[in-house]
Amino acid sequence: PKSPDENGMYYYVEQKGNGKICKRGDNISIRYQGKFLNGTIFDDNTVQHEALNFNLGESGQVIKGIELALYKMHEGDKAILLLPSSLAFGSKGDAGGIVSPFKTVTFALEILKIN
Repeated sequence: PKSPDENGMYYYVEQKGNGKICKRGDNISIRYQGKFLNGTIFDDNTVQHEALNFNLGESGQVIKGIELALYKMHEGDKAILLLPSSLAFGSKGDAGGIVSPFKTVTFALEILKIN
């Protein structure tokens, strides 16, 4: 996309799935990879092949930008996100100290299953 959405997120669908769309309360299984703008990976669950499972819309399960993107996605979709700090880790950074405050980051997301 040439411009961000209303929240400041850039969202690009790499592969379109043919499953149902995500909605609040769905139990979702995803794979993700988070990177800094220089390409350095800071978080990745694709290596261990262990999906992240959570209920969409429950507070604190994922960062705001990922949650907003998931509401646009279908089961089987793969998308790339560019998230400003306000949709990522904000003014505090992440709890582990890996992502510093006010960092713009990217995420690759894949929805494996929606229950």
